[in-house]
Amino acid sequence: MDRQAHNEFEIRCAFNGYCKQVIKNEAANAHKELNRLSQKEVLFSDMSSADEKCLYTLDEYFKDLDNEISIGKVSISEKLLSDALLSLSEDKREIILMYYFSELKDIDIAGLLNLSRSAIQYKRTKGLQLLKKYIEKRLNGYGE
Repeated sequence: MDRQAHNEFEIRCAFNGYCKQVIKNEAANAHKELNRLSQKEVLFSDMSSADEKCLYTLDEYFKDLDNEISIGKVSISEKLLSDALLSLSEDKREIILMYYFSELKDIDIAGLLNLSRSAIQYKRTKGLQLLKKYIEKRLNGYGE
């Protein structure tokens, strides 16, 4: 029995040593990785303005808004259309843009926004009504 207990003790000691070695190696690897990453990191305050400009882009969707879109007898400026879109709530605007410009169906938009298909259809329809009302008000109000 003593021999068996001694063997179990040796096995436990060997396993204990193995575990300690694995933990030691993992800690060393983690420190090496942190050192490697810290050598590649650059503080924003240390960056040149040219490097900072590489970190972002500016969208220029509505930069040139002088063009007009003619639909039948009605001419709508791009500025009016962009103002109308911006007058909508963010969710209605997002749904309309996804539906018409990304050509997604209501069910696909519903999956992306975690809403029901009928809620998407309602918000899209309501958004279009608000767009129409906004544009009609501006066209009639300004005599364009």
